[in-house]
Amino acid sequence: MIKPDKKTETEFQLIYRDHYAQLYLHALKMLKDNEEAKDIVHEVFTRLWLKFTQLPENINIKSYLLVAVRNAVLDRFSKDTVRRKYLSQLDPSDFLYFNDQAEIETELMGIIENEIAQLPEQMRIVFMQSRFHDKSNSQIADELNISINTVKTHISRAIKRLKLKTQHFFSLFI
Repeated sequence: MIKPDKKTETEFQLIYRDHYAQLYLHALKMLKDNEEAKDIVHEVFTRLWLKFTQLPENINIKSYLLVAVRNAVLDRFSKDTVRRKYLSQLDPSDFLYFNDQAEIETELMGIIENEIAQLPEQMRIVFMQSRFHDKSNSQIADELNISINTVKTHISRAIKRLKLKTQHFFSLFI
């Protein structure tokens, strides 16, 4: 990251001051959750700061930020939908073996972390950037100097491997 100068920092502070409230209300309207809306807007401004010096000078910053908030909200919805769909397919009675939810999560996370560590290096890097660092496919492709299709393939294959490797975890409960 290029260290911004005082002028850049001042410009960023002005953008933050001028647009925070509108972005927050935009996110709140979609999310209907105060804290989630604040988190989304904070994430958008953090991403903006990280690439602020690289943005074109003629960019319409208001439009850019509104689209970034909308996309972040949609991404959050997408992840929540996948999580709810997955959880809704599980039968809670299958988990009676464990004393509490924390024990289940710890066990499953240990299995997942182990399996992620065993992925081929580039696949692991792509998967972690996508799922744990919330980077878009194009951001990952740019950073790793690979095509977007390669990024998609790595993510898809990683997910398939993780599903295959974690099936035995859930079969223990049947």
